[in-house]
Amino acid sequence: QGLGLLPPPTKIDKVVEAKFDPNKTLSEFMTADTRGAPKFVLVVAESVGVPPKSWCPDCVKAVPIIDEELKSRGKSYRELILPVARQGYKGNPEHMYRTHPMLKIKGVPSLILFTEKGPVPEATLGEDTCQDPAAVKKFFDFAYALSAPKIEIAPALSYDGENLEKAVADLEKIRDQFPSSLEIK
Repeated sequence: QGLGLLPPPTKIDKVVEAKFDPNKTLSEFMTADTRGAPKFVLVVAESVGVPPKSWCPDCVKAVPIIDEELKSRGKSYRELILPVARQGYKGNPEHMYRTHPMLKIKGVPSLILFTEKGPVPEATLGEDTCQDPAAVKKFFDFAYALSAPKIEIAPALSYDGENLEKAVADLEKIRDQFPSSLEIK
């Protein structure tokens, strides 16, 4: 693990509506150390019955698209799933997922990118865009780019036009300490 920069394994938390404490849950989620793995909240309709079935046709279409995009990347992430019950949500503009300042969803499904500072408003997919594979891909491209660790290499390791062999050797020594997903310039 070198310098401890590798992200922890994927973690998915699912919090049922009845046990959702918005301030505590979202605060813990935002401050979780993911070391370069993106964090996002997925608000979806709860599934009920046997076998479980979602009450939301848009969620039935969107969730497999989101899951497949994440699976295809093979990278770590942190996800908070907030299932929403139809009763209490449908037609209720005061539902906590609609009114909480960090969520403010307009419909389900909703996919919201979070950083340690909170939600990223320009990185939110709503009920229509969650069903669009191109939009979902673009969301995760942005999420992984925004979440990637920023590493600066000391100026002493930069190439000054002389002693190229030493600069290359120095670069090779430190390259092994970083995850392969990091680009060293």
